[in-house]
Amino acid sequence: MRMRYVSLPVAILRESNRFIAYTPALDLSTSGKSFAEAKARFQEAAELFFEELSNIRFREVHV
Repeated sequence: MRMRYVSLPVAILRESNRFIAYTPALDLSTSGKSFAEAKARFQEAAELFFEELSNIRFREVHV
């Protein structure tokens, strides 16, 4: 599979003792114990999101 790069707005916020990474563009979020962990986990979650999306077979719908 060919690697593609996507630029997404991601907010990483501290909430108590966790960091939350969230993008409204995909309504996707994850968390980590540190900023770096939240960032790495978000990257992995986004990669999995797009991998699953590429596996979906869309069919044409006539309206």
